Amino acid sequence: MLWPSPQFKRKLVIEHGSGGVRKTVRFIIYGSGAIGSCVGGLLAERGCQTVLVGRSAHSQAINADGLVIKSKDGNLKVRVNAIDSLNELEPGENDVIFLAVKSPHTAQSLDDLSAHFSGNYPIFCFQNGVINESLAAQVFENVYGVYVAFSANFLRPGVIERTMGNLLVVGKFPAGIDDLTAQVVGQLAQAGFKASEHTDVMSLKYYKLLLNLSNPLLAIIDSWVQKTNTDKSERQFLADCIEEGAAVLDRVGIKYQGPPGYPTIREYLDRLRSGELADENAYDLPPERRTYPSTWQDLALKRGSTESEYFTGEIVRLGKQVNIPTAYNSVLLRIVDEMAEERIPPGAYTVEDLREMVRAEAALEKRDRSIKPAI
Repeated sequence: MLWPSPQFKRKLVIEHGSGGVRKTVRFIIYGSGAIGSCVGGLLAERGCQTVLVGRSAHSQAINADGLVIKSKDGNLKVRVNAIDSLNELEPGENDVIFLAVKSPHTAQSLDDLSAHFSGNYPIFCFQNGVINESLAAQVFENVYGVYVAFSANFLRPGVIERTMGNLLVVGKFPAGIDDLTAQVVGQLAQAGFKASEHTDVMSLKYYKLLLNLSNPLLAIIDSWVQKTNTDKSERQFLADCIEEGAAVLDRVGIKYQGPPGYPTIREYLDRLRSGELADENAYDLPPERRTYPSTWQDLALKRGSTESEYFTGEIVRLGKQVNIPTAYNSVLLRIVDEMAEERIPPGAYTVEDLREMVRAEAALEKRDRSIKPAI
């Protein structure tokens, strides 16, 4: 069931399609987890025609009682259309797709989308990792990347919690901006996000990939962003992981940069190691206000897999290609995959356990590099 569109809702006018005709847009949020629900819910709250596509229980709760978006500033209840299958949706000529599923589900999601939408529909990838845009470009002609720098937790069907950040940066894939990026950014800004355009959005997404190297660590040791930034042993381990990843990208020659005003990775690592990012209230935060990565939620909910392969795994693969050791990220990837497969909840290992594993992994990598193949 869809909520009726109130007559007073403002219309978003965007130019796309042939002839540059100005048309009213409807946003299709494919993947209404915490991030997708937050983006779609706030767009709907500001009057945009919006449809959330997600799991059945979540969609049913939203249609029955509305979407509740919690934050430190209070609770917001939003009436927004929600469905659990595109079979319930009649595609409109002016639909814009926001893809917000986790990277392991991108290929299957694109299959589903392409069965209902032709290739000329624009699609925006609100996702971690750097492979999703290239996959989408095999199906859709107009693909856009989105750097997502805000966090949210999925609490229960119909309820999410915003915990940290508010930034969205949009750009055309593989590079550039256009009228659509400008106008979508304008609407995201009206919905309350700090939104902007960038001509090289993929360099921002590689920067985010380095930051996402924290995800398996926090899941394995059962921590949250505020605590890891504060605890000395955790933040030092995290800095080592990111430094290792940056060395790999540097060797490969892949550009990475933060949004305007953000620190370089080196500046960020210096601040992290020094304790400048510590939060004095980190240990007192109630669970719903802690910023847990999606990988932590995957283990906690025993989903059987995570998307760590799409950022930590990317560093490990590239490291092998250019003969750069990746002991930290190799250990994290192996352990988080084992925990996911065996349905082990967060907290199975400590940072000290991981340090020991990294030392053993580094010794093996050193031995393997010393063995020269026979010619």
